[in-house]
Amino acid sequence: MRVDEEGIPPGHAGHDLTYSETTILRCARCGAGQIEIYRHDCFDPEALFDQYDWYILDAADSAELAHRAGACPRPLSPGCGCPVHAALRESCRGLLVFPWIGRGDEASRHVHRAELEKGDGPPRVRPWTSGARDRCGSPGD
Repeated sequence: MRVDEEGIPPGHAGHDLTYSETTILRCARCGAGQIEIYRHDCFDPEALFDQYDWYILDAADSAELAHRAGACPRPLSPGCGCPVHAALRESCRGLLVFPWIGRGDEASRHVHRAELEKGDGPPRVRPWTSGARDRCGSPGD
């Protein structure tokens, strides 16, 4: 599901310095989910800046999110104004994005956990606060 997008992607006509997008994906093998937050800034051509942060959802939360997000009429449209998109957009913007220190920065510092808020209504995510959770068995799953 494409949750949020601001600007025009790099390499596309009309791109102007910054771009950001938030996407939620689900692993077909284990059912875990991933929230990917991408930020791009090319203000300084000598210091091109692409930043990613990932939040992992366990399989149960990912399944519940998919079920509750089923009410969205346009899941691949980040500009969709439905209540599902509005709730996810707002709650994903509340997830912390950590600064990258430099080219050798460890990507693992940018992998976090999230959970689905329980209850009825449009789905919302938040940083993980519960006990141990399952996730995909290996990087790249």
